[in-house]
Amino acid sequence: TSASNRPLHLRPRPKKWLAVAATVALLLSAGLGWTYLGNSADYHTDYAARDAITLDDGPVIDLQANSKLYVTDWTPEKRIIRLEGEAFFTVAPDADRPFIVKAGAAEVTVLGTRFNVLNRNETPTVALEEGSVSLQSTSTKSTLRPGDIVTVTKAGDILQKTDTDLGYHTSWRKGRWVLDKTPLSELAPRITANFGVEVHFKNNDIASKQLSGSLPADELSELINTLSQLLDRPITSSGDTVFFE
Repeated sequence: TSASNRPLHLRPRPKKWLAVAATVALLLSAGLGWTYLGNSADYHTDYAARDAITLDDGPVIDLQANSKLYVTDWTPEKRIIRLEGEAFFTVAPDADRPFIVKAGAAEVTVLGTRFNVLNRNETPTVALEEGSVSLQSTSTKSTLRPGDIVTVTKAGDILQKTDTDLGYHTSWRKGRWVLDKTPLSELAPRITANFGVEVHFKNNDIASKQLSGSLPADELSELINTLSQLLDRPITSSGDTVFFE
């Protein structure tokens, strides 16, 4: 599900959008060129629902479940977006019109690239698949290269992650979660964020079990069935709770 207030510059990508409401305003006047009337939009996805946005000048944004996207400043000189949740960005370079993603203490300036931003609990993680981005926090600045995965702390420190690969951060776009020795305790917050359920473990031994491989990530029931088979143990779901027995 998607919703918007006054997006004057966004349009749905055919066959990808579930629902979009948009109002476009553009002022043309002789000698003044053009000006946007309003500069904010609010897009969001529900639990277990992914979506996609194509901006009118080319950038494509894949929005993960339970995520919000705010276009806070969109002018001929700059494009600024604020993210709460997770999204994958595909942006062509434009030196005259910077594309900036704000997430927690991080500010990502796109230099022409494909990258993922995860921003939950105000500790964003940026995973660069292709191209280059400049990452600015409240205390430091860094330029990422393809394959880099970094997390920005609330204090503004930029920490390099070496225990995961790009597949772990980008596979959700194809409806899968690719894991590599990932503990169930680390998978649990992803399940909660994407499906809106609480995850409980019978004991710490179960929570610490590691999984490698590909899991279905679009349907909760399919995910639970797959995990139950892999772990060879019952997993129950009741209301908004999933319990690993």
